[in-house]
Amino acid sequence: MDRAWCECPGLCDHWHKRSGRSRLCGVKDVAPYTIVGDVAATELKRQFTEDQADAIQNIAWCDWDHATMKARLPDFRSLEIDAFIEKYS
Repeated sequence: MDRAWCECPGLCDHWHKRSGRSRLCGVKDVAPYTIVGDVAATELKRQFTEDQADAIQNIAWCDWDHATMKARLPDFRSLEIDAFIEKYS
């Protein structure tokens, strides 16, 4: 993991360029989909179980093209995480 709060480096880079913020997002590796706080990136909460986070990583949704993302957006908004993983794995 290269950045504390971003799982998709391309999107993170884009966000940093548009916002003018520093490229430094954290000081240590952080597990995917983990909420951290403070400069030391102290783990506050995991958004998903480790198995769910691994499955989401394998789906690689952040690599989907714009048309695919737009078509699947309703599922992002409405499906429970396990149903989403089952549908797109």
